[in-house]
Amino acid sequence: MEYFSIDNGLHNKSNDISHIIYLDNNATTCEDKLVIESMINHLKCSNSFGNPSSSHLIGIKARDLIDEAREQVRNSINASYKNEIIFTSGGTESNNLAIQGILKFNLNKVQHIITSPFEHPSIENI
Repeated sequence: MEYFSIDNGLHNKSNDISHIIYLDNNATTCEDKLVIESMINHLKCSNSFGNPSSSHLIGIKARDLIDEAREQVRNSINASYKNEIIFTSGGTESNNLAIQGILKFNLNKVQHIITSPFEHPSIENI
């Protein structure tokens, strides 16, 4: 098996990545086949492609599907309320939400937030 690092300037000569073992799962990861099938099914068959913030029928349908997903996650982790489940667009938004929440609800208690050089880039300049 060939190993290479883009960071070190070593590149795969061909575009064939089928033999590569991907180890950067903190950044992104390949979707499970069941997730892909479910997404394709919803996008093709359910007219749920709308903006869930819209007030038209397709937007309402999309919002209902998100609410169903939120309820499934709530049940799977035994959360008390579905509004405890928040979907974000990625690491930066998630980190900002978590840090702002800690600061807001512990304003008089939190004096320092300690991070390491291995944190997500969104945390580097807190």
